[in-house]
Amino acid sequence: MIFAVGIFLAGAKNSSAFVPLNPPLDLSGLKNIIKWKAQCNTFKGKIDSKINKFNSIHDDHIYKFNLLKYKLETLISKLDNAGYDTAKLREDVDTLEVKIDELNNLHKTLIEFLQEAKGIDCETKWGSPKYFLADIRGVMKSNKDKSKEIKDFYKDEIRDHIEDLKNQTPSN
Repeated sequence: MIFAVGIFLAGAKNSSAFVPLNPPLDLSGLKNIIKWKAQCNTFKGKIDSKINKFNSIHDDHIYKFNLLKYKLETLISKLDNAGYDTAKLREDVDTLEVKIDELNNLHKTLIEFLQEAKGIDCETKWGSPKYFLADIRGVMKSNKDKSKEIKDFYKDEIRDHIEDLKNQTPSN
């Protein structure tokens, strides 16, 4: 009988039928949570600098576009005094003003999204920055496209109308 117990115990060490009492812990889920929380907090920490950057870029664009509008209005008044027909340029200035207002509204929307993103909860998956990033990227693209649209409007429309005025003869 002692011999049978010894063989049984010796075979037990090499047997795969026994389940270990303490299985190894799977920490991959915990590592992902810690990594995600760190990314979320880093994202929230960078929002203020992003807002300042976007405000600076927006202010530069608005300054340049308003300066363009002012120069066009000055040109229109000079050409009116000289007797030129400036109806197309007046329409262009009105269109430019509408486009500048649209750009301002898009910028306000972008800043609102960024302010909202500052309040996300990094403790839950529902507060994940990726949900906000999709919206923010969309508004940033719209903002950039609107700026490009204004620049193209100047290059394609306003310049052509100024060239047309050069070929006009004044009525005075």
